[in-house]
Amino acid sequence: MSEEVAILDCGAQYAKVIDRRVRELNIKTTILPVSVSLDKLKEGQYKAIIISGGPESVYNNVIQYDKGIFDLGVPVLGICFGMQMMAFNSGGLVEKKTQREDGQFNIKVDTTALLFAGMTENQEVLLTHGDSVVQVVGLVIVVL
Repeated sequence: MSEEVAILDCGAQYAKVIDRRVRELNIKTTILPVSVSLDKLKEGQYKAIIISGGPESVYNNVIQYDKGIFDLGVPVLGICFGMQMMAFNSGGLVEKKTQREDGQFNIKVDTTALLFAGMTENQEVLLTHGDSVVQVVGLVIVVL
């Protein structure tokens, strides 16, 4: 395992699942708190960063990632709350849902995107959140 990915944990109950799945791809992982310093991330020389989901809302006063991660020149993947933070911080719109979305859902992914290379277009995913990204701008690219 020569490549290493940093997983920034936002309190997700599934951070260990993300960790295990990435390790199953023969990629070393390190779980760090979302508040980890940019210097610590630079020291790790990670090939990519994953910002996990979590129980919070972008509208609460939550601990944030260092926005300098986008200057490290590595891909950053936001999952659930991680994606919501990325969208919100770049000027996108995140709406509070009238009711939570919890359960398994079927989605279609763009298999031409490097992130989903080798996967089938139809994927079953687990959703468990109360906010939803409605509009993205700036740094955020949605590849679903």
